[in-house]
Amino acid sequence: MPTHSVIVYNVQRLFSPEGSRVARSLGFTSHEGWTDEAYHRKVDAVGAVLADAVDGARPAIIVFAEVEDHTVVVDVVTAAGWPEMVDVIVPGEQVDGYDVAVAYDPNVFTGGVVACTSHLFDNRFSTRDLLEVTLAVGDGRQLTVCATHWASRVLAEAIYLRFAAAAYCTRVAEARLKFTRDELITPTGAAQMPSRERLLDRWWTPQLIGGDFNDCPWDPSVRALLRSTPDFATVVRQPRLPLGTNLRSVASYLSLRPRLYNPTWQLLQSEDPPGTYYFDSDWNPLDQLLVSAGMLREPGPRLVEGSIGAHAPRTVTSRTGHTVTVTTSSRVPIGFDAQTGDGASDHLPLVATLAFD
Repeated sequence: MPTHSVIVYNVQRLFSPEGSRVARSLGFTSHEGWTDEAYHRKVDAVGAVLADAVDGARPAIIVFAEVEDHTVVVDVVTAAGWPEMVDVIVPGEQVDGYDVAVAYDPNVFTGGVVACTSHLFDNRFSTRDLLEVTLAVGDGRQLTVCATHWASRVLAEAIYLRFAAAAYCTRVAEARLKFTRDELITPTGAAQMPSRERLLDRWWTPQLIGGDFNDCPWDPSVRALLRSTPDFATVVRQPRLPLGTNLRSVASYLSLRPRLYNPTWQLLQSEDPPGTYYFDSDWNPLDQLLVSAGMLREPGPRLVEGSIGAHAPRTVTSRTGHTVTVTTSSRVPIGFDAQTGDGASDHLPLVATLAFD
C-alpha cells in the first residue's frame, strides 16, 4: 500500500522581492528590509522546514498559504529538494497574487490536473481565496483539493468574513459531492433523478480541503457552516437517498447535507504541539485539513487515520548549509527575521498521510 504525505503550511507573507502592489501595501520592499538576500534566506528556511517535516520524502501534495506567485512556489519546493513538484497554474487567471497555492507530485498524480478554478470572495486583495484543483491518479481515480485562507483575526469584521468564507466553501464542496438542482430538473420543470449508483458515486467523491481558516475546529464557521466533525462514523454513514424519481424526491435529495471529517481535532491529544499557531499564550489549530467521506474508504486516495500532526523542529539545516532556528524551546514557531536570518514562519506545518490502495 503506497503512502504519501500531504502538507498544509502558511509560510507567512512570502513575497517575491520584485515589489508587487500587494507586497508594497504590506510593507515588503527593499527599503524596509525585504531584499533579494532576505527573500532567499527565507525561501531556504521554509524549504528546510518542509523537507524536515517528511524526512526529505517528496509529498504528494503541498497546500500553501501566503505565497505570492508561481516563482515563489517553485523556489520553495526547489529549496526543499523537490524541483519535480508542479505548481497548479489556473489558465487565464487575473489576480494580483496567489495567496494560496497547490503543488503536487507528478509521479503520484500521473494524470495531472483535470480541472482548476480560482475563487475570489474576500475582495480585500485581488488574490485567491479558494483554489479548487482536481488531480488524476492515473488509473481513473481523482482527488479534488481545495486550498483556502480565511480572513485574519486582527480585522474587526473578520468573524463575519469567515462566516461568509465558510458558506462559500461549503457550496463549492457540495457541488462536488452532490448533483445540483440544474442537473436534476429539466428546463421544462420535470425531474430527472440519476440512478442510486450514480448518486452514491458522487457522494463518495474524494475531496480534501486544507489551509489557514483563522478559526479553530470548534468554531461555528468550521464546525457548523462547513459541517465538519471529529466523528468518523458520522461522516462515513450511508446517506438516506430518496427512493422515488419525482420532484419530491429531488427536493429530498437536495436537502441532504454531506459532513466533512476534521482530523485536526486530534492535535489536542497528540504529543506534537496542539496547534499550528501560538497567540495570546495559547495554541490554536488554525491550519486544518478536512476530508470528505470518500477519503475515509478504500480504495484511495484516502486519509490514514491518526497520521496528522504539527511539525515543530527546534532547528533545521537548509540545502545551502545554514542552520536555522525555527521554533523556541517551547516549540513555538518563530517568524522570519530578515536581520538575523532566523525563523521561517509564525505557523507550523500540518502533516498527514494519504494511502493510495
